[in-house]
Amino acid sequence: KERGLATARGVLTVLGIAIKWGLNSGKIRGLAFNPARDLDMQQPPPRARFLSKSEFLALVESAERLGRPDMADVFYTGVWTAQRQADRLALKLSAIRNGRFVVRQQKTGAIVNAPVAPELKKRWDQAAIRRQGKNLKSVFVHLNEATWQPWNHYTYRNLFAEIRAEAAKQAPPKAQRKPA
Repeated sequence: KERGLATARGVLTVLGIAIKWGLNSGKIRGLAFNPARDLDMQQPPPRARFLSKSEFLALVESAERLGRPDMADVFYTGVWTAQRQADRLALKLSAIRNGRFVVRQQKTGAIVNAPVAPELKKRWDQAAIRRQGKNLKSVFVHLNEATWQPWNHYTYRNLFAEIRAEAAKQAPPKAQRKPA
């Protein structure tokens, strides 16, 4: 109860993997089946939710205020391509051609072939201008402009948390928010 359903499911998943290894390797004897398997546990509610336009703009403005237009570019890519974080950070310049972007999603393997929205193209063009004169030879659409290297998930996640906290300071109280 204290840790929550998602944590309980995660613990049992890891425990189930460990028990399976133990059974397969002969380290555990006397068990006829894996007791941490097929428990039909309740699913936690989904964590994903839609971002309102005002929340999105607050994130973009906070990123830019903190001197991180590169993060704002990744936010725009997320909104206008509907791709997961890993796919956005791995997006290569070669995937963009003839006004479209074509990628194979890392998680699902699905191929996405969609037009590039004018708002997104504007952000990508601004990023290209910021790269000029840096003598860069990167294949990636998004670079961490503090290092001019490809993003790593740890750095991105921590910087996102900082920007989100900054945006939350600027947001009106929930009772006063209006849907976009």
